[in-house]
Amino acid sequence: MKSGPNIYNASQKRRQSDEFNQLRARLQKLNKQFDPLLGHAYGRKRTEAGKNQAYRDRSGQAFWTEITGDPDFYVKLIRLMGDEPQRRREEFAAEWDALSNRLAMEFVSDFCFGDGRIDWEKLTQFVSAEEPPKLPRRSISRDES
Repeated sequence: MKSGPNIYNASQKRRQSDEFNQLRARLQKLNKQFDPLLGHAYGRKRTEAGKNQAYRDRSGQAFWTEITGDPDFYVKLIRLMGDEPQRRREEFAAEWDALSNRLAMEFVSDFCFGDGRIDWEKLTQFVSAEEPPKLPRRSISRDES
């Protein structure tokens, strides 16, 4: 299960299919049936297994209906959560702010001149050049001071 339907690139899809095919081969030796399904908590994606994909894809209502048998389960989930996300908002606000600040500092460090103006040439090279400029590797530790 993945959160949403647009999280894969082509190589990740191939790898997912390869892994499902390997599992299918092992289970066939044990005379077990195997129907791989990649589910997404939200979205409308619905594809069948085929030549280029060894698994079915289901998103949103179609996924939740398939695994629960209840076509309204996806709505019941959100009702069940109620105001829990809002109650937890404050708990995560400091983490959100810290991440936002860290990403802004990294952007400024990597793609801005000393006076704060964006270095559009460097940014364009980073997102478009066949050989993008190397950026410093950073630790993603939350404890950096």
